Amino acid sequence: MISTARHRTILLSLIGLFLVGCGSSDPVPGADSGLTDTKAIDTATADAATDAATDAGTDAGTDANVGSDTGAELPVDPPDTKSLDAAEPDTSPEPDVAKDEGATDGSEAETTDASVADSIGTPDVIPADLPDNDGDGVDDGTDNCPTVPNPEQDDMDGDGTGDACDSDTDGDQIPNEDDAWPNDANLPGTSAYNTIYAHTSTHLFSFNIVTQQSWLIGQFHSGPAAIEQITDLAIDGHGTIYAITFGKLYICNANTAELTYLASLPSSFNGLTLIPKEVTGEEADMLVGISLSGDWYRLDVNGTTVEQTLLGSYGVYDGARYTSSGDAFSIDGVGTYASVTKKEDECVDGEDNDGDTFIDCVDADCHINSFCWPLPPTVGNSGQDYLVEVNPLTGQVTGELGPIGTYYAVYGLAGWSGSAYAFDASGDIIHIDLNTGASVVVEETGAVWWGAGVRTRL
Repeated sequence: MISTARHRTILLSLIGLFLVGCGSSDPVPGADSGLTDTKAIDTATADAATDAATDAGTDAGTDANVGSDTGAELPVDPPDTKSLDAAEPDTSPEPDVAKDEGATDGSEAETTDASVADSIGTPDVIPADLPDNDGDGVDDGTDNCPTVPNPEQDDMDGDGTGDACDSDTDGDQIPNEDDAWPNDANLPGTSAYNTIYAHTSTHLFSFNIVTQQSWLIGQFHSGPAAIEQITDLAIDGHGTIYAITFGKLYICNANTAELTYLASLPSSFNGLTLIPKEVTGEEADMLVGISLSGDWYRLDVNGTTVEQTLLGSYGVYDGARYTSSGDAFSIDGVGTYASVTKKEDECVDGEDNDGDTFIDCVDADCHINSFCWPLPPTVGNSGQDYLVEVNPLTGQVTGELGPIGTYYAVYGLAGWSGSAYAFDASGDIIHIDLNTGASVVVEETGAVWWGAGVRTRL
């Protein structure tokens, strides 16, 4: 028969073992890389062994007194609580965590939730559909025209912007709206910066502003077609060179002097210029033809013909009447200037209005007036050329800078910042100061100059 004391001892031992089993469990299974703090298990096991030894001694003593049991209860060890303490969070400064041998100070080898997830296997990420705002089947991230449908993704000039939305499709630096050949990088061609272009009736030259020297580019040509004499040229802000004969309008290549036919002219002009769009307020520079009498005509190309509209003329200024010597230029921010010939317009005022030393009816300019008849026995007219400033919208003379040296055949005129360059048929190239009117020869050539031109924007 088991004594009451032994019965209690066995019961207490079973309770202790149960508590040890509860305390040895890791509070967060799998959170410490499979390494478990063994302190709670070791301590609880030692206590259980101690309790078992005590119980064994007690049992032995009890069994030896069989038959003389007095009913007195023997003292036993209280239940061990260390395993319960081990289950509580460890708040000591040095966390009791196993270290990875290869870890640096402060790094722990504990397995994180991410590493656990990796060990299980991460599902593939399925990207969301990329936007395609223009609906052309090419996502916006790779579409070279994300707002304009262009499934072919054509890009003629290779600039990364598709042809469907490229403002300069052929990449020739001329916007499509100003380019008669938007899909041809070779036409119309562009002139160089810091350069004036001058010409004889048959050959094209460049004149470098920095070196003050002229260079032959080549003879005007247009395939097998014969070319008439070129009377003048003008250059727009993009560098497109326009050239005229007495009856046709061409585009001229600045590098080869090759001419491309545009249209027939309604009348003859001995001068050609372009007025900057910044001055006119229009979308493109305005092409102007100048007649020998000094009239200014707006020229608009319509198919293979040109429509002309009279704008005005040089007119009369300070008692003198002006006609065209052959050329004019207009540059945004610089002004509009022309080479002209002065005529005596007041024939009864007793003054030399055109500065040629001939007064009233003695001047040949007045011989069209019947009151000068019969003509005096000696008459004269110098025909000297002058540089004048004009209204770019009408051609009306607004000021005179003075004579261009002693030259009588300034058929070409171009400008630069604060300067004008006159090209005389004698071959001389003359620099003129726009502030003082002073002139000086910068180069003597053998060319018989017929015209010149420069960009409308420097």
